[in-house]
Amino acid sequence: MIFFIKDKALLAIIFPAAIFAQTSNHGELYISPNTVMSVVEEFDNKGSGDFINDGDLVLYSHYNNDGLVTFTPESIPGVTRLHGKDGMQNISGGAPMDWNNVEFDNRSSQPFFSLTNQVSIYGKADFLSGVVKNEGRTDMLIFEKNASHTNTGDLSHVDGYVKKNGNQAGFTFPVGNKGNYAYLRISEASNPSNAYFGKYNFENSNNLYPHKKNASNIYIDQKQYWNVDKISGADDVFLSLFVDKNTADLKKTYEDLHIVGWNPVQSTWVDLGGEYNDSRNEVTTTAKALNLYQVFTFAIVSSVAEDNDVLADQGMSPNGDGYNDFFYIKNIEKYPDNSVEIYNRWGVRVYEKRGYDNNPAASFNGISQGGATISKSEGLPEGVYFYVITYKDQNGVKKEIKSYLYIKK
Repeated sequence: MIFFIKDKALLAIIFPAAIFAQTSNHGELYISPNTVMSVVEEFDNKGSGDFINDGDLVLYSHYNNDGLVTFTPESIPGVTRLHGKDGMQNISGGAPMDWNNVEFDNRSSQPFFSLTNQVSIYGKADFLSGVVKNEGRTDMLIFEKNASHTNTGDLSHVDGYVKKNGNQAGFTFPVGNKGNYAYLRISEASNPSNAYFGKYNFENSNNLYPHKKNASNIYIDQKQYWNVDKISGADDVFLSLFVDKNTADLKKTYEDLHIVGWNPVQSTWVDLGGEYNDSRNEVTTTAKALNLYQVFTFAIVSSVAEDNDVLADQGMSPNGDGYNDFFYIKNIEKYPDNSVEIYNRWGVRVYEKRGYDNNPAASFNGISQGGATISKSEGLPEGVYFYVITYKDQNGVKKEIKSYLYIKK
């Protein structure tokens, strides 16, 4: 066992168990602010150990916890630095760990980190170098409310499930697979009890979710898919998926990409619509679907319109010139049992109406009429919005259309 402590603060007593192979804590260990503790060999916090890190912990080998690992909530600088020097680092143990900030920086072998414990991050995770590999939903990184991450990429992400707790202003899941980083993003939710799982799979979804089980006009991406589960909370959010132009299956058709979801009850893929953002390289759709689907990927959906199909315009210019001044939905008046909802790109509902009928005086004209956080009768700014049209067809079957609307002033 070799460890180093430097700088100007008090360190509690350390109880080494294996002098030459391991640093073990059986009692109370505290790293105070402005103190650095470096451990060369494996660090093992035993079941009787209470370890509080408000300073700077640098680990060059494995980290195991069977006791208590946490930090003082008011402490700002506390950080755990995983700087492997001799190969993969195991993050293991039978008791979960609470970390304030963490730095993953292992430049040896791939994957760089093997996670077989549950770690909650409350501050920032810095993915300088290193893929964190985990299996299943028991052992994973959990980002608590307001937690963030930086420096993610093909060589620095999470290969496995990530959990997100809380309702901060949107969150990007730092996920990838087989050396490919492909994040998913959810918009802001208002319910603090919201919790989500996210995972990326760089493989053909057809093996588990047959592509032939979909409408004839849907061509599904054969290279990748995402798992996204809402496990608690009642909010609807927007879902965005990253488009990697180097690995995308549906090349040169990015602007036509939709997101499709696998319906496990009907065993079929369903078109969920979507908008491609070229500057961000992502496709976004409304995510009420998270209540019904847990598997998502891209698809090209060809138009097969019939005379009675409900088709919505994807642009409007409410400037009073008599052209495109309101949101026109073709044939919606044939299905009076309908509802129309419009959201901004942060997931805030700005308009809602039942029995939409294209009456210019009563249709959406760019004025906010819904949502507690948007003032009514306020003109909405120019930009992209998302709509959800729900109606019952002539056979009483519920249909739903989701896509985007551009408001130009």
